[in-house]
Amino acid sequence: MMKYLSAKQLQDQTTISLKTWLMWAKERRVPSYKVGGRIVFKEHEIEAFIDAGSTQVVVSDTEVTKLVDRIIKKSEDADRNGQKTPVKGVGDV
Repeated sequence: MMKYLSAKQLQDQTTISLKTWLMWAKERRVPSYKVGGRIVFKEHEIEAFIDAGSTQVVVSDTEVTKLVDRIIKKSEDADRNGQKTPVKGVGDV
């Protein structure tokens, strides 16, 4: 049977804070699910996540396409205004 854990349970079982688990869930750095308004995590997925030492962002192809479109638009807008377009982090787009 599949076991689900709350962010509080993960905090209690690891050295990672509740706030960090919730932030990672929101940023899709860790597999999570919304059930009845609560964010929960599948135990086996968290074990695999921890074993892999992973904190990479997992995004869908659609999200990547939207991000690339935003970067291109920002660059084109800057070019039209005669501004330089420095390379920034994804969060700056």
